[in-house]
Amino acid sequence: THYVRLIGNGIAFAVLLVVTGFGVAHQMGDFLRFDMGQKIDYVEEVTDDRELYEKAEYLILKGKHIDSVELLRKVLELDPNHFEAQLRIAEVYDKTLENYEFAAPEYEAALKHNFNPERWSWAAVRLCNIYSGKLGDPNRAIRLMRDLVEKHPGTGGAMKVGKRLAMVDAHRTG
Repeated sequence: THYVRLIGNGIAFAVLLVVTGFGVAHQMGDFLRFDMGQKIDYVEEVTDDRELYEKAEYLILKGKHIDSVELLRKVLELDPNHFEAQLRIAEVYDKTLENYEFAAPEYEAALKHNFNPERWSWAAVRLCNIYSGKLGDPNRAIRLMRDLVEKHPGTGGAMKVGKRLAMVDAHRTG
């Protein structure tokens, strides 16, 4: 009976090693794919917009911002309604490259998409800040603020710009 139990335990241990080996190999494959910044695959040209978006995010982490913008533009070619890619381009120009002349039209394009109202409102607030501060176009910022309050009145962004609009209106009438 000890001999049978020993064989049973040996087989169980072997199965455990094989299963664990496959799990480790899978994890290592995922690690290598991320570390290399590309998917290990037999297909040479990546066509999936999700994979392109993930690779663009990886390039941003690596500090290759212009390359990431190029990939994000490819994502938009594949799916013109991919608001995440459009918004990410705007954010790269705005927050990373500090190129507000390029960021503003990218935010404008992103705001044409229909997405989460709360997130939309904060993107609009950021664009208002760019127009009023960095680009010195307060009239455009005010128009955008009014549009935000009208389209998404219950959002945090609308509440914030609502206070600014009240101050602007008070200043104009006072």
